[in-house]
Amino acid sequence: MSNILRYNEGEGSDNKDECDGARKTEQPSLKYTEMEGANEWMSLPANEKQLYDLFRSGKRHPAMEMADAAMKIKRSPNQVFLLLVGLRGSGKSSTVNYLFETNIARTSDSKSETRSTTEYMLQMKSNEWRIPDLTLSLIDTPGFGDTGGFAQDARNIMSIRYFLNSHPNLIQNNYPNLVMIIQSINDNRMEGESSSFAKMLKGLSQIDTIDHYNPNVVIVLTHATSIARNPKIWEERVKKKKEEVRAIVRLYLGIKPEIVVQENLPEENDLERDGDWYLLPNRDKQPKILYQACKRILDRAGDKLGHEAVAVGFIHGINKTVLKGFSILSSEVTSKDADKMHTILIQSIVQLSSSSEVGTMLENYKKKKNMTDLENDILILQVKFRDLHISNSSDLQTMTMNQLMSKFHPLKITSQMQKILGDVFGMHYKQ
Repeated sequence: MSNILRYNEGEGSDNKDECDGARKTEQPSLKYTEMEGANEWMSLPANEKQLYDLFRSGKRHPAMEMADAAMKIKRSPNQVFLLLVGLRGSGKSSTVNYLFETNIARTSDSKSETRSTTEYMLQMKSNEWRIPDLTLSLIDTPGFGDTGGFAQDARNIMSIRYFLNSHPNLIQNNYPNLVMIIQSINDNRMEGESSSFAKMLKGLSQIDTIDHYNPNVVIVLTHATSIARNPKIWEERVKKKKEEVRAIVRLYLGIKPEIVVQENLPEENDLERDGDWYLLPNRDKQPKILYQACKRILDRAGDKLGHEAVAVGFIHGINKTVLKGFSILSSEVTSKDADKMHTILIQSIVQLSSSSEVGTMLENYKKKKNMTDLENDILILQVKFRDLHISNSSDLQTMTMNQLMSKFHPLKITSQMQKILGDVFGMHYKQ
């Protein structure tokens, strides 16, 4: 089968349960089934006008199809963006340096003068698709949990928004192809709305980085071997941590993310080698599993350009020219915008008061069942009911599960939450 046919086999994902909000992308209005001149080299068109001018001139090329698909899912047509965020000391920079075999990002967040959102561009080419200027931009951001406190964190987060809104190759309302959130797996302070992790997610939810229709988030839990070396114990603890992180992300970002575990210092922690890979305690190969998680996200979205850029960037041993690109200093953020974000970060996610009938019924259900795995789902329901101003059970008795789902959007009502709603309030789906 020819290379051209690889991207014609399907758009998006047929498994809508893999990721909340995932959907098939629309079929391109332009037809690329006949790729005359596909063996020629072609640069990616920068915008819709360039694409249609090429199409009308009779050109047909994979670069055109990739750009077309990218614009349909609100991605840049000629550049791939990977946004890196994480707490200070989480291993954010070392993780991406390790993944792409480069030395592009800061390996320390300790210097206050490096408080900026900065682009590092991997200049590559796609030999397979004959694209000479394939650019993967890694957007390095200041570590959250700044020594300057939440006031500085607010400026740092807003610098990300300024970056995305003013980058010359990011059309307004476009999303990064991937948002990679780095978090140390041995951080036991992730739960609770006062945790730095929760506040970081709260800030990200306010700056238009998360695509709820084609989720673009991968969580990387670093320092993997610090929790255990025995394979059975390690897997049990990893499973529990993933469940915890998934619940927190679902609450604050409204999506179910891909979650991958990685060891930042595989050699120092004596991980076994298997060719180009290091083996985690459960024999998973890193960083291969991280690449595969990114690939799943991009494939579900139908992001052909993102897939190709990450695939080429992941190849070890090839020449990757790295250039420092666009940058926004945190000090450039206006006081008004910084103050607004600061207010958001310190706001509390308050559960429904005990005087609320809905809140009381949920609390009684939790106590009756005495199951700790219900706590996160009940917390999510309480927060959403508060936001929707639903305090009386009579408000829910006149509502179907279908109607509540539309009100909860983009947050997905999980099967466990459906059971709670059915047991407590008698809610069911209407066929």
